[in-house]
Amino acid sequence: MEGTLGITLAAVFLLGIGAQWIAWRIRTPAILLLLFFGLCAGPFTGFMKPDEVFGQELLLQIVQFSVGIILFEGGMSLKFKEVQKIGGTIFSLVILGMLISWGISTLAAHYILDFGWPLSSLIGAVLVVTGPTVVGPLLRIIRPKKTIASVLKWEGIAIDPVGVLLAVLVFEVCFGAHAASPQGVASAIFSTLGIGFGLGLGIAAVLVIFLRRFWIPEFLHSPFILMTVIGSFTASNMAQHESGLLTVTVMGVALTNQKWVNVEHVLEFKENLQVLLISSLFILLAARIELGTLQKIGSQSVIFLLILILLGRPISVFLSTIFSKLKFNEKVLLACLAPRGIVAAASASVFALRLEEINHPDAALFVPNVFLVIVGTVLIYGITALPLARRLKLTDSNPQGILFVGATQFVIDLAEVLKSKGIAVLLIDTNWGHVRRAKAKGIPVIQGNILTEKALEDADLEGIGKIFAMTPNNEVNSLALVQHGPQFTKERSYHLSASKRLNGEKGHESEISESLTKRTLFGQQYTFAEIDSMIHDGGKVKATNISKEFTYEQFKEQYGDRAILLAVLTDAKVLSPVTVDYQPKPKPGDTLINLVLPEQSVERIPG
Repeated sequence: MEGTLGITLAAVFLLGIGAQWIAWRIRTPAILLLLFFGLCAGPFTGFMKPDEVFGQELLLQIVQFSVGIILFEGGMSLKFKEVQKIGGTIFSLVILGMLISWGISTLAAHYILDFGWPLSSLIGAVLVVTGPTVVGPLLRIIRPKKTIASVLKWEGIAIDPVGVLLAVLVFEVCFGAHAASPQGVASAIFSTLGIGFGLGLGIAAVLVIFLRRFWIPEFLHSPFILMTVIGSFTASNMAQHESGLLTVTVMGVALTNQKWVNVEHVLEFKENLQVLLISSLFILLAARIELGTLQKIGSQSVIFLLILILLGRPISVFLSTIFSKLKFNEKVLLACLAPRGIVAAASASVFALRLEEINHPDAALFVPNVFLVIVGTVLIYGITALPLARRLKLTDSNPQGILFVGATQFVIDLAEVLKSKGIAVLLIDTNWGHVRRAKAKGIPVIQGNILTEKALEDADLEGIGKIFAMTPNNEVNSLALVQHGPQFTKERSYHLSASKRLNGEKGHESEISESLTKRTLFGQQYTFAEIDSMIHDGGKVKATNISKEFTYEQFKEQYGDRAILLAVLTDAKVLSPVTVDYQPKPKPGDTLINLVLPEQSVERIPG
């Protein structure tokens, strides 16, 4: 048994992280490969049998703790400043929209899947949740307008604990040992809300006090908060059944929105833990499905999925947002984006175990139908969301704005000039001194690590379509472009060579892939170190308009080698940077973006 347990644990981590890596390489939603790998390890081959290895009770606890940690991390990504104008919309979606979706899903399950009313109500309740683990990656690819992005993110996180509470109440009413009375249901709702908000806010306040008074050393911040999350989750569930998810979500929201201590560094740890937990959970939950049950999935299940996508979501969105300030095209995109994720999968597995305990005849069909909805919604929304957003004009079809990785003086000067010409800019840097100088110039800037998953989650990327990696570190530049490649594409990803030239030197080419070397900014001869030296010697970034009266040739005659061409901005606001493989040809009406050097510095320009 010990050998079996060890092998199973190793296989879970290997398959889970392996699926994440392959999904990243082929640019596909990781959830699809995780479920596929889990099915291969479980019902298709019989290699992995989670129920036998872990036992149903231990597996249930693992799932519940993991979902609690995931929702806490999701809560920490919610900023109150995002909901000043959309709070009413989110409330309507999470409450009214959820109830409408539940009703439609229940009817579809009863008449299409031929489930009884109790089981139909339960599967409908489980499927009202969306979740940050599937909505977030889609938003990073689509990059919709800020309002709709905030609505989708807040709905995805806020609806999870509410949906789980609904599912618990439905189960207790329909399958509990003693059918709950209306008074009992009302009591459970108010108890869950009271304990969830009270305990969540109270423990968050205690954590803030501990952190503010330095009672916890920095190296223990993440482990201590993780311990607190698990303890709070357990205590909340002991006080009121299934209130733990609400408690930890409230904790996360409260911690990230308080102003007394910085908890951003905790998010980096939670990101890595979230990836590990999601990978492991999907493998385990998919592996415990039986092959015979999968064979019973037929056309009715596909019809059920299509009803949820084509009717359930659109009806719930349009009815719950009648009085909102959302535009019609925003409502359409909202109606066409509701992928289900880990909370639906975990809830389905938990309730399936309880249905098996009472020998419900359709218990074995519960999880496969939920998993089909998860796979189907992720696949369909993943394929259609970006083209639809473009058609609805909710994402920029050709954004010219630039995300600058690094905020050195040269970057600040360049961003300031581009901003003055109507080009959107955003800087990100870990150095507070750089960030402070950018803010003093009125330039949008973020203090953060570009290599973390959450670096750009709260950023306003509207109008931003290119990324310029311009730090003094070649490895950081390269990794930044790889990390955020799906958002910007290789054609719009650029970097500035840090200190080594690309004219035959293999050392630098080994650090930057061949496809990225062609997108090296400002040609072969200019590196970060050389340009930084020019700025230090008095070089200035300037914009110069050329016309029929003052041509590009006249400009070159006037400035000679003192002007280094960085980019050309056309009168249509299309920005074309100079790169190793591309030299723009300015025309009358264009604007030249140059680094202009003092006369005494001309001899410093590389030959």
